[in-house]
Order: sequence, then C-alpha cells, then structure tokens
Amino acid sequence: MKSILYSHSTVRLTKPSFNRIRHRLLSIPICLFLLLFTIPPFTHAEETIRVGYFDKKPVSFSGEEGHPRGFAVDILTDIAEENRWKLTYIHGSFPESFKRLKSGKIDLMLPIGYSASRKVDIDYSDEPLLSSWGCLFTQRGGSIKSLADISGQRIAYFKTSLFYKSLHNILNGLGLTADFIEVDSYNEIFSGIAAGRFDAGAGDRLALVGLEPEVEQEIDGSIVFHPFALHVAVTDGDPKDLLSKIDHYLHKGRSTPDSRYSKHLNYWLSGTAGRPSALPQTLAITLVLILLGSLLYILSRISAIRRTLGLTEIVEARASLNILIISWAIGAFYWVGDSLVEYFWVNPSHKSYLSLFLSRDNLHEVSMRLSFVGVVVLGGIIISRIFARLTAAQTETKKTAENLRTTLYSIGDAVIATNTDGAIVRMNPVAAKLTGWTAEEASQRPLTEVFHIINAQTREPVENPTNQVLENGKIVDLANHTILVAKDGEEYQIADSAAPIRDANSNITGVVLVFRDVTEKYSLQESLKKTQNYLSNIINSMPSVLVGVNIDGEVTQWNSEAEQFTDIATENALGRSLAEVFPRLSIEMPRVREAIQNRQTQFNPKQTCPESEETCYEDITIYPLVANGVEGAVIRVDNVTERVQMEEMMVQTEKMLSIGGLAAGMAHEINNPLGIISQAAQNAMRRLSTTLPANQKIAAELGIDLKQIDTYLKKREIPRFLENIKTAVNRSSEIIQNMLNFSTTNASQRETCCITDIIKESLTLAHSDYDLKKKFDFRNIQIETHLAEDLPQISINRIEIQQVVFNLLKNASQAMNDVSRDNYLPKITITASADQDNLTLKLTDNGPGMPAAIKARIFEPFYTTKEIGAGTGLGLSVSYFIIVKRHQGQFQVESEEDKGTSFTITLPRGN
Repeated sequence: MKSILYSHSTVRLTKPSFNRIRHRLLSIPICLFLLLFTIPPFTHAEETIRVGYFDKKPVSFSGEEGHPRGFAVDILTDIAEENRWKLTYIHGSFPESFKRLKSGKIDLMLPIGYSASRKVDIDYSDEPLLSSWGCLFTQRGGSIKSLADISGQRIAYFKTSLFYKSLHNILNGLGLTADFIEVDSYNEIFSGIAAGRFDAGAGDRLALVGLEPEVEQEIDGSIVFHPFALHVAVTDGDPKDLLSKIDHYLHKGRSTPDSRYSKHLNYWLSGTAGRPSALPQTLAITLVLILLGSLLYILSRISAIRRTLGLTEIVEARASLNILIISWAIGAFYWVGDSLVEYFWVNPSHKSYLSLFLSRDNLHEVSMRLSFVGVVVLGGIIISRIFARLTAAQTETKKTAENLRTTLYSIGDAVIATNTDGAIVRMNPVAAKLTGWTAEEASQRPLTEVFHIINAQTREPVENPTNQVLENGKIVDLANHTILVAKDGEEYQIADSAAPIRDANSNITGVVLVFRDVTEKYSLQESLKKTQNYLSNIINSMPSVLVGVNIDGEVTQWNSEAEQFTDIATENALGRSLAEVFPRLSIEMPRVREAIQNRQTQFNPKQTCPESEETCYEDITIYPLVANGVEGAVIRVDNVTERVQMEEMMVQTEKMLSIGGLAAGMAHEINNPLGIISQAAQNAMRRLSTTLPANQKIAAELGIDLKQIDTYLKKREIPRFLENIKTAVNRSSEIIQNMLNFSTTNASQRETCCITDIIKESLTLAHSDYDLKKKFDFRNIQIETHLAEDLPQISINRIEIQQVVFNLLKNASQAMNDVSRDNYLPKITITASADQDNLTLKLTDNGPGMPAAIKARIFEPFYTTKEIGAGTGLGLSVSYFIIVKRHQGQFQVESEEDKGTSFTITLPRGN
C-alpha cells in the first residue's frame, strides 16, 4: 500500500442550501410513483391456440359444465402460461378431432398415439405426454392367466383401436385364434366381462384409472402386451412452432422428479382427482399477511418510539434505512397481493399459493413483478443513498478537521516520519509496537537504529529506504522477504513502502515510512500453496479424465488421467483449444455453453470411444463452473464399459430366463402329443398282430386272412415304419427331458451322479444346435469319446456341470465352423478318466486355436472375440466360476494357432 499524508479541510453546508436539497429530494419519490402508475406495464400479445380433444379419462375429457379436464389439459395449461397462449378447446370424438387437425380447423390435438400412417398428415411431439400399455382386461379369479389362454375366447374391442390390431398380430404369430367382438365403450367391455358376455377385452390400461370400486373388484388388468406413448399432435409442418415449446416442457418435466409434470401425473393417475385442500394454502397466506402487518405496524410506530425514548436524532440519522424498508415493504405487498389475485381468480389448474407466489413456471409474471418491485426498490435505494450522503455532509459540517496526530494514530499500518537527516520525528502506536521503541524513545534517533531490517533468506542487513527516497524523490517499495528485528529481538515479516513528504512548493521535507506486519499473511500464502498442491494431487489421483475449459473452449485444467489418455503434458495443454488437444471432446462444446448458461449439469451417458480397439463406453459429465467472475466448465470422462456390459448381461440373463421358462413350458406341452403318438403306434402294432385272439376273431368274422395281411404289411415295411415312429418318439422324449433338466434353476442342489451320463445328455442337447444364417449344424461334427468304464460317481451340481460341458461343446463347434481349410473335417474328442483323488474331463477340438494374447484373457468376464451381439463374454467366465469356486476344481486351457484347443476340467472325488 502506498500512503501519502494530506491536509484536511472542513466541508460546510449552509441552512438555505440544505432546505433546497431537501425540497428537491421530496419531489423525487412523487415523480417515481407518478411514473409507475402512468406508464402501463409491458406485456406480450397472447396467441390463440385451438385445441381439439376427446374423452379419454384421465388424460382428457369433458368435465362438469363441458369444461375440459384431465392430465393433458393441466400440462397444456402450464405450457400456455409459460408462452402466453390463449387456449380455445373444441370437444369431439377421436375421428372428428383428427379430421379437424388434418384440415387445419384446429392447431393442436391431444392425446394421440403414434402411427406411421397418421404421421403422413400431422406432426407429433418428440416427447410423449405419458406412456402406457395395451391391456387384456379379464375377470378377477378367472381362467385367463396369460395371452396363451385366450385362444378360442370372446374378446371385446374397439374397431379403431391400435390394441386390437396389435393383439390380433400377436395371436397370429402364436398360431392362436379368438372371437373378436366390436363394442362402443369401455363401460360395455367392463360390464360384459363382469356379466360373462365376454371372456376378455382389449384396450388401453389407462381405462382402469378412476374405476368405480365395484367395477374395479371385478376387472383384472395385469396382462399387458403392447407399450405405447400418447403424444401431442399439430398440423402438418407445425406452422405456429408449437412442438418445440411443448417438447421443452415435457423433457424438463419428465426428467425432474419434483416437477409440475410429475405432480400432475401423480395427481391424475392416483384416481383421486379433485381440488387440493385449502387449509395449507390458507395457513401460508395468513402467515405472510401477519408478517407484513407486523412490519407495517412497527413502521407506523417509529415516531411514537422516537418521542418516547428520546431517539429523535438516531431515527433521523437512519432516515435512509427507513426509506429502504418502506420501498421493500411496498414491493412485498405488491407481490403478495398479485399472488392472491391469481390464486383466487386466475387459477384454472388449481395451483398452490406457494407455486403462484414463487411463479417459477411463469417467466412473464415474474418479469412483471420484478419490474414493479425493481423500480420501487431502485427508487428507494436512490433516495436512500441521497439521504445517506446528505446525512454524511451534515455530520461533516458538525466536526472540525482532525489534526495530524489523530490521523496518524488512526492508521492501522505502522507509520514512521523522518526529517531530511533521517531522524525520526513522529511514530504511531502500531510502529511502536512492532519496533519495540516508544515514540519518546525513538524521537530524533536515526531511523536505522529503530527500524532494523534484514533479508529473510540471506539474513543480511537491508539498505535503509529513506536514503533512496531522499536521493531520487520517488516512492520506494520494500523488497519481498524483508524482516523487521524489534528491540527485544522479535522478528516480523513486513511489507509496503517509503514516500517523500513535500511542502506546498513540492520541496522534500522528510520521509514517511508505512509498513505492516504480514507474517500471518505469508504463513497463509504458504498454507495456500500446500492446499493448492494437495487439491492438485487429489484431482490428479482421480480415475476420471478431468478437463476444465472456459466459455471459448480453451483448456484451463488438465489432470494426469487426461495426460495419459492423450499423451499431452499439462503445460502443453493449458491455454490451447479443446479441439486441438482433445478433438473428440470438442463436440461437447455446445453442451458446455448450455451448462454455463443454464447453470445445470449436462450428462451424456454411454458414449462409444472411437479411439479404442475394443468396444468401450464412456459417461461424459459437464459441470458448470463460475470462479472469480470467469465462466467455464469441467468435463469429466468416466470409463463405464464394465457397467454397460453388466447391464447388457442382466438384460440378456432376464431374456434367457424367460426363454428357459418358455422352453420348459413347450417341452411339457410337446410331451403330451408324443405320448399319444407312442400309444397310437403301439396300438397299431398290436392290432396288426396275427397272434392276438381278438384280431383272429374279427378277421374270421370279416373273412380276411391275417397271414396274407401280415405278408403284405411286411413287404410294404409297415412294421418297420411303426418301429421307427416309436424310436423317434422315445428319442424326442429323451431330448425334451434333457431340456427340462437343463432349464431347471435350482443351482445349489448337489447330487451323486456319473460324468458319463452328463456328457451323453450334453451331446444330445448339442445335436439340436444349428444356425441357418451361418449354415452351422452340430451334427456335421465328428464326435469321438474315450470314457473309462470304471468312472466313479461324484457329488456335483448336475445342472451346472452340464452347463459347462454344453458351453465348451458349443464354443468348440462355433470356432470350427469358421475354419475354411480344404478337406477340413471338424472333430471333437472327449476323454474322461479318474484316479484316487480326482476325476479328469478333457475336451479337445481341431479348430483354429487361439493366439497367446487371447488365451491369457479367455476367462475374463465380458471378454469375447465374437461379433457384437453374438455373445456376452461370460460363458467361459461363468464356467470357470462353477468349476473352481463352486466345485473346488481346476479349469485349464491349452491352445496354439491352427492346432486346436484343449480344455481340461479336474473335479475332486471327495467321499
């Protein structure tokens, strides 16, 4: 800090001039209030939007006195308030509303499901109003439990319903038929199901919302079959640009749990539609009125308090504060009053008083209120500032100029004044405290004796700054790291400067030395450096790539992960364009600017990494950042490949569980006709036998020679055909039984069994594995088994071991299918043996083999060499877990390129 001593002059205002100023000030608030009430508030012209709707509870319907109601109506009301739309509703049936929209007689229609044929004539919102499902309505406790049970049943439907077509296509795909009956309303469907006229009904699941309790007890809507979304539609081409505003509201509302969209959704789908309780609103309004009334009462009593306590001068001194309070009170009364008017008279959506008070969803209303309150408060601030300056001027006229001693002693820094000889002539208490010398002791002593300074690093004496000031007549700053050694030996880190003292003729009459103790500041600076290093270490230790950018896309932060990912050092990245040092992140700059502008985090999940050799996914998060007035953002890149793969695996697992259940059900169903076929073949063979007395008796009655018939049948090989039927039926039954065993989900039960049976069952399953796309058939592979005859039975989980063997067979067959060598014959060799402690199973193929790099990672989860979508990379990982972890065995692989692969499984025999 550079300090120069000035003389002080007294400022005075005469009484007449003060009165003139006061009269002018009194005219300012009058002009402001006249300005407020004569200039009309700015507004925007309302745009009329014609809205067509039809009865579809609870989304939209015509309520009491024909007024539109429903979830979609409330949503559109919110959007209209935000965009200053005036809504005109036109009620009609769905065909009527759709025809009006196509012909341009209405601007907007709600709600409507998406279809490609409709898209030709109209435009849809990108964001849906809400999503639902097609539903099969059935009678509670009835016999229909799934779609498979409706074959041959009576199904009620609407002719124009999308769900009828969807259900009809599903049944055709399953080879099922049903008797579809057209009706006119959901009430007819529900009453018909309850009365037994219909077995089920097809329609929108939303029709169940708000049902009468007695109807709801009769109807079951748990079977769904077709997801769909309801949209807002506009005239083709969207000439009024309505969809962008509607999509903005829906996107924001659907992604925010506590939004007005979510509140409308919960309100209408809960089945309790009605006006919200007025008690909380009344309490909130009462509390606000009490607080404002108390404030006004206090303001009205200021004069009485002033007279009672004798605080007239204090109150007058605080006139500027009183003006500010009054201006804020006027603004608050306007805000509360405007909110009350909206709540009681302009509230079609039945919003709460608090939401209208804050008006977060109505920018126009907020701007109107802020305009009024801003002008009032700004006027109050201006008047308050003028009164404050006037008060300061009055105070200044009542004071005499402070002498040099008072000024000197009031300075917070240490001050020492010398004459031209360098002798001390004046020193303030702060200087006395730091030097250890009293003013009396230091007077007329050389400055170098009292003000002893050294270099903090070298401990060498520092040149007296007064000599330099007297020589060149300029201000001299003390060097950094300067230490003052006090009289008692105490040391202080000091800073600041020495300046010349000049008289009226600019002649130097001495030197003033101003300094202060910065020991604590230097300590804080060192601590700050340590903290900065600590934070830098934390940022560089994070596993995520962190890149800071300003609004122009220049890099401001670059952690060690970013260095490793890009091979660009921090010092080479800072200050450069993001597109230059991290090109693929430059596409995020629009989101960076949006995050900075809206002060909202932007999240871009599951982005593929084009620079990775393997499939890699990343989450990119952009955090807005404002520091020291500089706007910017932090881009965080996280590798989420494993998480994405886990999610895909969970989806695939759920799908396979569903397929497994379906396969098990089909297997049970197929067993029934197989039993009939087997029994019929057996009966046919018995009826053709020449030895049965019953056959001989009937042949005699008909005059037929059984021996000739038998000779004919044998020559036509009829017995052999029947025997083939029995053999095929027995084989099919065996395959189905293996499928049932394989699809069981009991993964913890162990049993004592022979590995030979498991191998045979796995081979039976594998023979049914084929792929038409790849022209792959397991039956074209030569299977060679070498199974010891004395293999012991061991305690294992039969299903898990069968899963491992089947997986190895499938992997080997698929690998060999890709071999294109001439005269190549795929072959799998299975060997099983046992010793005193272990049972060893070895599966070898003559396929393409594996390179060392793939072999080293073959048991890693999610690692696969197959095409995307052809495998999850979990087969061998799960197999390894089953053998090593669940059965305490060993699982080894041997492979060379072009020489095949061999897997060896070792299982302990136990007891």
